[in-house]
Amino acid sequence: MNRSAALAAVLTLLVVSTCGSNDASPPASPPDQPSVVDALSEARGAAIDGDPSLARTLFFDRAHDRLHELAAAVSDIDRSIEARLLEAEQRVEADLSIDRAPDLAAHLAALAAVAADATEANGDPRP
Repeated sequence: MNRSAALAAVLTLLVVSTCGSNDASPPASPPDQPSVVDALSEARGAAIDGDPSLARTLFFDRAHDRLHELAAAVSDIDRSIEARLLEAEQRVEADLSIDRAPDLAAHLAALAAVAADATEANGDPRP
């Protein structure tokens, strides 16, 4: 097993054990919710505006669970994208665990870019 595959396997186990979800169905945005990429962009905007509390709320209420669903959906398609997505999500979650993380906006932007890659890899139009 190469290093990327091993990392993806470990991250997948971590996600499943911490979130308790093993649903591999593709994520869908309800009609009244923005796409996961748009939700991440909204959270980034809040971070840029100096409101980490709002960024945290937007991330966890609108993107977090759907990111895990997206990771599960692409796990059999492209494990490297899955690993990149989960790593980027972990960076954002680490930022959100401290007050005024200086790189939060940049990490949210990076996560949105990987989420767009994962969405496209899943066969959906790139957001």
